[in-house]
Amino acid sequence: MTLDRCLTVCRSPRGVASMLAVVLTLIFFGLADEAHERELFDIDHAVHDSVQGWRQPTLEAPMRALSDVGSGKVLIPLNLGLAALLWLRGYGKALVVPASGAASVVVEGLAKWLVNRPRPKNVGYGFPSGH
Repeated sequence: MTLDRCLTVCRSPRGVASMLAVVLTLIFFGLADEAHERELFDIDHAVHDSVQGWRQPTLEAPMRALSDVGSGKVLIPLNLGLAALLWLRGYGKALVVPASGAASVVVEGLAKWLVNRPRPKNVGYGFPSGH
């Protein structure tokens, strides 16, 4: 792709979104490669120890409850309900939103399986985090 063509593509919102998607995909694969080769472990342990030093026991229960809001036991029924509501109201195109949520779960699981990076307490794979 020539520079002129690239600049032309980047002038439209769709072109900017496409270029951003390509750049972010390349960054993701670079990080996945690092994680797969386990090259980040030394810094992981240092960051883990530092964060654990800031831990506040009084905040643990509220933070776990907040974390549950983003779990599958909340998001799956929410997505299914949203999909049903959109379908019943005639917003067929809007079903892309819950469908993309379902697709992201599949892609994240596949990426975790491929990279196979363990978490500190063996609670699933460590990369990608899914956040």
